[in-house]
Amino acid sequence: MSRRNLLGGLAVLATAPAVALAAPTPDAELIRICEAHPAVMDAVSDLGSGRDDCPYWKAYERSRDAIFDAKPVTMAGMLAKARAAKAEARTPSGVEDPDNSPAELWAWDLVNDLLRLEGMA
Repeated sequence: MSRRNLLGGLAVLATAPAVALAAPTPDAELIRICEAHPAVMDAVSDLGSGRDDCPYWKAYERSRDAIFDAKPVTMAGMLAKARAAKAEARTPSGVEDPDNSPAELWAWDLVNDLLRLEGMA
């Protein structure tokens, strides 16, 4: 390896975000799914057919169900789930209304997740 390549590689590492160098968290997959969930929601809203066999609807169901099934074990995982719940609660007009949406149930899940995290559930 040349000195130039070594120094260039070290420069990249020095400027890389610390997150990229950190070990994955136990909730890494949940966080990834939750962060992608709003885009999945937008795709089903913008491109979905409204039919059960629609690939956008199926992607939404997979995402939604994975979040439902998740039991976060870190505060980062819980925050990601909370952000996904807020996205679910947002109406097309931009108002938040969790009634009759996954957000309503995820909010209660988060209460139980908090208690479980503290060893109380």
